[in-house]
Amino acid sequence: MRMSQQGLQLLTQWEGYRRTVYDDVGGKPTIGVGHLLTASELSSGTITIDGQAVAWADGLSNAQVVSLLAQDVGVYERAVIDDVTVPLAQHQFDALVSFTFNEGTGSLAKSTLLKDVNAGDDADVAAQFMRWTKVGTTVSQGLVNRRRNEVKLWNGEFGEDGAEPASSPTAEDPQTGAESASDTGASTYEVQEGDTIASVAAKFGLSQADFAHLNNLINPADFAPGKVFRVR
Repeated sequence: MRMSQQGLQLLTQWEGYRRTVYDDVGGKPTIGVGHLLTASELSSGTITIDGQAVAWADGLSNAQVVSLLAQDVGVYERAVIDDVTVPLAQHQFDALVSFTFNEGTGSLAKSTLLKDVNAGDDADVAAQFMRWTKVGTTVSQGLVNRRRNEVKLWNGEFGEDGAEPASSPTAEDPQTGAESASDTGASTYEVQEGDTIASVAAKFGLSQADFAHLNNLINPADFAPGKVFRVR
């Protein structure tokens, strides 16, 4: 069993896509689609992609990012295949691969989430996903959002194109037509004149770091009126 194209698209959306190195929410050097640079990759300045040593300091090509993702995902696909002892629907497999990609193979192997899946205790699966929301001892809103999305994926709530089912329109400001900051159920927000990263993050209960991680926002200059950012 392999991760579906939909699963890969969602994983890329949740992890972010960066051709150059950045620090993830835990402060770890990362490149591509959630590839944490290992100690040997950091010291050598290269990543092995398709059997070839590739220098990463000046960034990767799009083709190299795609190949690296396929290479990385294979490790987590194998972990799910090896550890899960019951049949899975494709969307359930994708959700577990996404979780394992994010938390690691060891975390899956020791988790109550895995025990519940193997025991067929579907009623507790969502709660077990949601236990994994901390960076160290601090709850990360970015991880809360990630786990919520993985629960939705597990439950088959994403369409074939990776979109969520249609819902009621979000509240809009009667003058600007932009989503109201008071509508905390909104999933996106259009930046208005006078907004700052700190103020928008606070409106939606996010830290500035989580807001930046959620949107892969590296250059603050990219935060500007008219731009639309994710807040869920």
